[in-house]
Amino acid sequence: MPRKKLKRIVNMAKIEAENLKKEEIIKAKEEIMANRKELDQEIKERRGEVQRQEARLLQREENLDRRSDNFEKKEQEIENTLKN
Repeated sequence: MPRKKLKRIVNMAKIEAENLKKEEIIKAKEEIMANRKELDQEIKERRGEVQRQEARLLQREENLDRRSDNFEKKEQEIENTLKN
């Protein structure tokens, strides 16, 4: 084969290799973006769940505080009744 033809074949192979490399880089970046999006969604869902749990705990704490206040009032009423 003439040298020019060999050189052209080598150059075309280099170009093709570079194109394949670019395609793989693009695929990898797309995969990274998809994974990041999935993780962001998972984090968002977990934060929402944590917020819901915090709200439930706060409600429970408020209920316990009210019950405690009611018990204290009843206790005070009983003590007042016993004193009289």
